[in-house]
Amino acid sequence: MKNKISISMRIIYFTFEFLEPIFSGNGTVSRLQVFELIKQGHELLVVCAQEQATKKLPIFSEKLSIVAIPVHSQKTLGFSSDYHSYCTGILANQSTINNFDPDCILVVDWHCSEALQKLNWITNIPLIYQFFRCFSRAPEFFDSDQDFQIIYEFEKKIAQMATVCIFLSKDAAYWASSHFKVPTQVIYPPILPNFIENATIHPPSRKILSLANSKQKKVEFIVICRLSPEKEIERVINLCRYFTFSFHLNIYGEPVDLEYTSRLRRYASDYNLNFKITFQGRKNPQELIVALNQSDVYLHPSSYEPFGLTIMEAALCRCFVVLDDTPKIGAGDLLIHEESCLKLNLNNPEQSATVLTKFLSDPKLLSECSNNAYQKSLNLSVEKNIHTLIQIFESLL
Repeated sequence: MKNKISISMRIIYFTFEFLEPIFSGNGTVSRLQVFELIKQGHELLVVCAQEQATKKLPIFSEKLSIVAIPVHSQKTLGFSSDYHSYCTGILANQSTINNFDPDCILVVDWHCSEALQKLNWITNIPLIYQFFRCFSRAPEFFDSDQDFQIIYEFEKKIAQMATVCIFLSKDAAYWASSHFKVPTQVIYPPILPNFIENATIHPPSRKILSLANSKQKKVEFIVICRLSPEKEIERVINLCRYFTFSFHLNIYGEPVDLEYTSRLRRYASDYNLNFKITFQGRKNPQELIVALNQSDVYLHPSSYEPFGLTIMEAALCRCFVVLDDTPKIGAGDLLIHEESCLKLNLNNPEQSATVLTKFLSDPKLLSECSNNAYQKSLNLSVEKNIHTLIQIFESLL
């Protein structure tokens, strides 16, 4: 480790996911961070899955090096991904990693836990562990207790190896501090720069909702998430059963679980909601911006989301945001109930529908909430994210 803080740092960045910056997600945030760090003059060695490293990489001359590790399950990025081959690849490239001579190390998620425990020299270098997800907070989404226990142990060990752990929300940081007994800090993730530019390029034309005019106004709801069971989309469909006003719900997202998607369609059909709910599939960012600008209310269906960039993207497009009232949704740190969003108990759909209907009848409150959420979304820049990250590193060197 170098003895003094240098203007330019050498950073090893371990991340299983390293995706082209198109959609919100862990791999996208990783890539945004890496590129911003390079733009600010730092040198990086990225250790990631091979398939994710070869898609449309810009050229940053000598500032960026990549160790691209072949893994067998690139398409599966949850706890069932092939972390064994990722760890094996890390250890097979020890000389490259060692010779980089880093000032500090960033680690994203748990996938490299096994390998890092065998790289003994890293204990002498500041190591920041970024919990882009914290699976240990949501055991109910695991297929088995054994799967949960495996990931819990990985997360705990790597958290305790770290100099400091970064979380995307205050509640997640408090949880880890309580359970893992580790020092934590919070850094909110960035919205895609292109999304910010395109979403704010035109003056806002958001019409303020008022159910007093519901005979003339159909409320346009929107959901954006992948179609898989942990997103709990059926809760939103169930909520729609109790609406007494004119509405339409568009569900955008890739159907990654076809059986679950079919079940959602049948569920909508069973309650005669076929003509009020449309499954739009996966769309590109520009299409999503258009859809958000044409929508009135963004409904976030799940009770767990490490942060929820899609939530803040909806706020950026001046949608009125509705969340579940669980603290496991990280964006709830920024969006406050009845100040910049509405939080409902989606497990009680009838009561939630009543509360939402009343809220939608107050144009002044809707306008204030939407404007407050919009202002908060403007603060989620990659420059601010990296500025905070560098401050943490400099305090450790």
